[in-house]
Amino acid sequence: MMAIEAPKAKDENETTHRRVERTLDQFSEQGKICLRRTLLQLQARFPKVTKESMACVLLDPRTKHAAKKIAAVGNVSRKEEKAIYTSGLDYLRQEHRNVFGTMTKEKKIPLNQDFSSQNSSAFSQETSPFSSPASTGWDDEEDLLFGAPIRTNQTREEVKEQEVDARADRVLTEWLELEPDWLDVADCQNPSKSREELRKEMCIANDKGSYWSLLGLYRHVDVLRWFRDEGEDRFPSIVLLARIHLGKVSSSAFQERFFFLWWHCYGASPH
Repeated sequence: MMAIEAPKAKDENETTHRRVERTLDQFSEQGKICLRRTLLQLQARFPKVTKESMACVLLDPRTKHAAKKIAAVGNVSRKEEKAIYTSGLDYLRQEHRNVFGTMTKEKKIPLNQDFSSQNSSAFSQETSPFSSPASTGWDDEEDLLFGAPIRTNQTREEVKEQEVDARADRVLTEWLELEPDWLDVADCQNPSKSREELRKEMCIANDKGSYWSLLGLYRHVDVLRWFRDEGEDRFPSIVLLARIHLGKVSSSAFQERFFFLWWHCYGASPH
């Protein structure tokens, strides 16, 4: 919690001097009650994470690895947080299939392009998020009861459509597993800053390891430029989807919810 102290100069006001951190144990019992009620009111009034907004998180290369954490924030049950994440992932998969199929028909993506050959050090070796019930990070007992799919007689067009969908899913899997070196990206995009300055502002270290700072990525990485310089050639269908969906939330309440919940979870002010 960040609190505003009394002005130290006559010309200071609440917008011109720094806030100081106040920990929960510094509040009185009445203050803790007020704080808890305030947080509950804020959570109730911020928009829920919809499947569309979760898809936007997965389309932004800076935030897609934090998608499960974003689904888990707030006072939600384990079942609900799984539903938030999986519904967004399923929605994105179907949207990507539609876009990929259209681009294939319009010959913007070659039919003989082998996406599996594009693997590089930038890709992790994680399991496809569409290959097993456990791949989303939650156990689903109902799915564990399913055996192999039942084969049915299909037309040639249906088989072709399934092949295109499978290729689309492989592209989406590679996108979700992509791990750019954001320090290199920011170094190229911010020539006025030293690499060490960028490292301090973009990296967070704790007892579990080192992580990218989402706020640092937002400050120092121009994602539109990254899409243009690197993403366009490798993921044309993803870039098109990003242009469609990310443009809808550039100034929406969803971003306010994201930064509020980021502060609530990590105990740091986004300001």
